[in-house]
Formats: sequence, C-alpha cells, structure tokens
Amino acid sequence: MRSIKANLFPFLEKYNLIYPMKATNKNYEVFKKQVKEYCDQSEDPKSIFNQIISANEFKRDDVYCDIIGLMGAGMDTTSTAVAC
Repeated sequence: MRSIKANLFPFLEKYNLIYPMKATNKNYEVFKKQVKEYCDQSEDPKSIFNQIISANEFKRDDVYCDIIGLMGAGMDTTSTAVAC
C-alpha cells in the first residue's frame, strides 16, 4: 500500500525520498560496526574502553553508542568553534 505522500507526490517515492533516514541508518550501522571492531582490538587494560567494560556496569552495545555520540558531538562542537 502506498503512503499518502507517495500518492500526492509520486517523485518522492520514485527517488526514495519518503524515508530518507534509511540511508542514515545504514551509515550509522556501518560506522558502529567499525567502532566495535576498533574497540575490541584494544589490548591495553588501562584504555578507557576496557576499564568501562571491566567494571561490568554497562553493556558493550551501550558503550559503543556512547563512543559514537561523543565522536559526533566532538565533531560538531569543533566545527562550530573553528567557524567562529
């Protein structure tokens, strides 16, 4: 069944613009996979990641999401600071 948006504006469906977050979600999943691989390779017991995981207070997936959030926030604030 087509959505109301697709019926009113068929080009939105044709160019996959009705659900633009699909690509963003795919990019996020690929980036998250890379973060997981990088963090899991860490052998340093004093790394922040390994210290957080060894405390057994947080799930690994939650820590990966927090790392991604910090990376995104750092990028955004840095670009804003440089632009000023």
